[in-house]
Amino acid sequence: MAGSRTALEDGGACAAQEAVAERAPAYLYFVFDVSGSMGRAPWGDPTEKWDPVTAAFEGFLASPEATGISAAMTLFPDTVNDHCSTSSYTTPDVPLTALPNVAPFAAALPLAKNLGTDEHGTPTLPALKGVLPSAKANALAHPEAKTVVVLVTDGEPNNCSGNSIENIEAEVEKYKDLVPTYVIGVGTSVTNLNRIASKGGTGSAIQIDVGQPSVTEKQLTDTINAIRLKSLSCELAIPSPPSGETLDYGKINVSYTPSKGTKQTLAYDTACTAGGWRFDSESNPTKIILCESLCDTVKDDPSGVVSVEFGCTRREAGGVK
Repeated sequence: MAGSRTALEDGGACAAQEAVAERAPAYLYFVFDVSGSMGRAPWGDPTEKWDPVTAAFEGFLASPEATGISAAMTLFPDTVNDHCSTSSYTTPDVPLTALPNVAPFAAALPLAKNLGTDEHGTPTLPALKGVLPSAKANALAHPEAKTVVVLVTDGEPNNCSGNSIENIEAEVEKYKDLVPTYVIGVGTSVTNLNRIASKGGTGSAIQIDVGQPSVTEKQLTDTINAIRLKSLSCELAIPSPPSGETLDYGKINVSYTPSKGTKQTLAYDTACTAGGWRFDSESNPTKIILCESLCDTVKDDPSGVVSVEFGCTRREAGGVK
C-alpha cells in the first residue's frame, strides 16, 4: 500500500510510514418476499407493507452508511418460472453489488400489481435452498468478511411440497456457522419465524409493525442498519510495511480519522479498557482488532479512515511503552 510520511509523538521526534488499513467488507444476501399479501389487491394493501418496506429498503441501499457492504437480492415466489423449484432461485435477481447503489434493486423490485397470487404462495424453502449454497461459497471465498442471509417475509411458508418450518429449520441450520440467517417478519406473528432465526444462528426474528407506513419504514430501516452493524468487522489485516521498512510489532501504531473530524491517535490496549486497539495474538499477530467502543464508532462512519503507522514506538494505554 502507498504510505505517507508523517511525524508522530512517541516521547520524542519520530517519522513514521503510514498505510491505510482496509476494512473487511460485509456481504448481505436478501431473500425478499414478493407474495401477494405483501401488497397486491385483493390479498394485501400496498400502502401498509409493500410501499414502506421497499422505500426503507431502497433508502438503505442508497445510503452512505451502506459503504463497505455488497448486497444481492433474490425475490420469491418466482412468478415466471417454476416457483417451487430450487433452480428458480439459484441465480439472484440482483447479483452481489457494491453499495451504495440502489438502481439495480429498484429496477428488479416489481410493482405491487405484479406481486404473486395464491397460485404462487410463499415458497420459502425453495428460495433459501437456492440462495444458501451461493452465500456459503462466497463466505468460503472471503473468510476475512461476514456473509449473511436476510429473509424478509410477511408470512409463513405455504404451497410447494416439503415447504415446512421444520424443513426450513434444518436447511438454515446446515449453514449457520458460515452463513447466519436473519429473519425480518413484516406485520406477522413471528412465532414460527423465530424458529428459523434460531436455527439460522441469529436468535429471534425481528417483527416490523404495519398499519402506520412511517413506523413500518423506520422500523425496517433500523433493523437493516442493526444487521449491517453486526455484519461489519472490526478486525483489520495488518498492512505490509512500506518499502524499506521492517515489520516490528513493537513499532506499530493505529490512528482513526473520522469523515468529519480530525485524526485521533489510538492507544494499544490488550484489555480493551481504554477504547483503543489490540492484536489478535501477542505471540503471532495477524490482525488488528479495534476495541468495542471504538469499533461501534468506526462502523457508524464507513467513510472514516483507519491508518497503520510503522516505525515509531507503540503508544500504550496508560503511557508509552
